[in-house]
Amino acid sequence: IYASRVAGRFTQSDLFGKKDETIAALIDKIANDGGDYEEAQKIFDYMYQGLPKSKLASAITQYNLATKLDLGAITNISQSINTATKAGIKNTAKAIVQGFTKDGNDLAELANVYDDMVVVNETGINMNRFVRGVMYIFGKVERFNRKTAAIAGKLRAEELAQDLAKNPESAVAIRQLKSIGLDPAKIAKGTLTREDILTAANKMSELTQFKPNVLNTPRIWKSPVGRVITQFKSFAFMQTRFITDEVLKEAKQGNIAPLMRFLTLAPIMSYVTYNVRNAITG
Repeated sequence: IYASRVAGRFTQSDLFGKKDETIAALIDKIANDGGDYEEAQKIFDYMYQGLPKSKLASAITQYNLATKLDLGAITNISQSINTATKAGIKNTAKAIVQGFTKDGNDLAELANVYDDMVVVNETGINMNRFVRGVMYIFGKVERFNRKTAAIAGKLRAEELAQDLAKNPESAVAIRQLKSIGLDPAKIAKGTLTREDILTAANKMSELTQFKPNVLNTPRIWKSPVGRVITQFKSFAFMQTRFITDEVLKEAKQGNIAPLMRFLTLAPIMSYVTYNVRNAITG
């Protein structure tokens, strides 16, 4: 933990300045240009200094987590549908198999797709022994989903690179490569680099398994009151955004494959998880 924090601080110093002077200059520029510099400062503080402390909010959200997420792992396993929607059913199936190999595990680790429980961190709850115990099974499923997404991201990037080589003008390949953080012009000139693979793996996990934070959800949700009211709501928010950006917008541009995959898989998995939960709870 210490090594991770130090490494993170070194990176922040390189990007923001040793005393965050780079960020301060940018926020001053926002102010001089008439922008909402106070909002920018709050977002930066939330991202890198943590959420506002509140013992009451932490107690309530921790209680909710302990009492309402006991069967969350059953629902959470359906999240790989998003991976299949974005990366393809075949690539996702291959990714599940490769996830049991050393190479698959190494890729997920190197692509940095694992987080200490996004559903926990987004509410500012400390990852103590009690929380880890309650979230043990959920955590295993979460790691499975993110590892599957990472490997599928690698496979999808390789597939798109091949499509681009066959047809350099392919609008779908160009658009999809950009969506997973890759430069089509660069890839068209050569093969995928190791950095490209890791970028695609990380981005695929983030797009399909989500990483809610103050940058992609309303900032008010991160206040103590907001964290209590909107606990567990970020999934619906991010899922709606995923369907809009990765499914419906693609369909509007003539690529209906993601839509067809989602419409095929989502009802089946929803039916299965619903009945499994009902069988367990009686």
